[in-house]
Formats: sequence, structure tokens, C-alpha cells
Amino acid sequence: SVDTSMRGRGIAKALLEKTRELATQLGFPLMRVDCTSHFSAKAMARLGFECIFTLRYEDYCQNGKPVFHPEKPHTEVTSYVQRLAH
Repeated sequence: SVDTSMRGRGIAKALLEKTRELATQLGFPLMRVDCTSHFSAKAMARLGFECIFTLRYEDYCQNGKPVFHPEKPHTEVTSYVQRLAH
């Protein structure tokens, strides 16, 4: 996550690119990112990641009641992956 005051400066993209570089050097076959924010999910999609899992917050319940109540537009948690070239 990038602090609100620092958004729009390419920090998240730079961190992701460095992580991708290190993961490739270490021989990892893919990267996975779990997004709890609508905005981070949009960023992962823009950066070429594939969404492999989505769970709407309203569907995650205990005793029949939703556990999480984030403000809109944050309505779901998503998992994204990207295969790494070797």
C-alpha cells in the first residue's frame, strides 16, 4: 500500500517491478498479489496480472452475518497472478 499523500508517483509500480525482478532472479514461476482495495485491484489488472479469485466482502460471513464492512468502492478481495519469464 502506498500512503495517500504519495499516490500517483509510480511508487507501487516501482515496488512491483523490483519484486518481479528479484522473483525472476530467484527462479519463482509466478507472482501473486492479494488485493483488499478496489484501487490496488485495478492497478494489478493494468499491470497485466490475471484475476484468479474474488470474494465479495458481503459473502464472507460468520453466524450468517458479514464480517467486513468496508466503504465503497471496496466490495471484494481479489487474488491476482502473473507468470514470470525465465
